[in-house]
Amino acid sequence: MLTSKIQKSIRQSYQNLQTQLDNFVPSELRTILFQKSLKHSVGNITSPHA
Repeated sequence: MLTSKIQKSIRQSYQNLQTQLDNFVPSELRTILFQKSLKHSVGNITSPHA
């Protein structure tokens, strides 16, 4: 499970992409894909069976 501090950091990083990548335009689909990728990654890190 992600702490609120980690969630805030992730949210800020995602928002920073808009300034760091010239052609990046946030969209609902990108947000969903980002969230799913993150959940999968964190699940692999925190799962004792990974």
